[in-house]
Amino acid sequence: MFGRRVRAIGGNERVATLAGVPTRSVKVLTFTLCGLAAGIGGVILAARLGTGSPVAGQGFELDVIAAVVIGGTPLTGGLGRITGTIVGALIISMLSNGLVLIGVGSVEQQGGCMFRGCAAGRVVTGWGASQGRHGLRDHCGV
Repeated sequence: MFGRRVRAIGGNERVATLAGVPTRSVKVLTFTLCGLAAGIGGVILAARLGTGSPVAGQGFELDVIAAVVIGGTPLTGGLGRITGTIVGALIISMLSNGLVLIGVGSVEQQGGCMFRGCAAGRVVTGWGASQGRHGLRDHCGV
């Protein structure tokens, strides 16, 4: 029920309000859950690195966007599924690990985020088409 309310607010907040969805409380709960997830992610990253730094996660947002797009969610909005996003995240992490294994430095990896995204798009073009989605085909020209 909560997910339907969030989706209704995201589609058209005014219509959701007129339909009886408590938009203010749903938005507060949504932002609270997002903050909680970000806090948990920060704790996990600090534990993984062994230190806390305000720039430790810099550049990860591009990987996240690439994973979501690879998973089949269009950048213009629309239908997205968590399973596709998980598959996209796995592909991005495998590409990142592969770049480390072949000796590509971290500076080149940060600059190569677009390369990783387009390379992953090549990998999943068939998967996205089989799911009825276009994935990166429309965004990277692959």
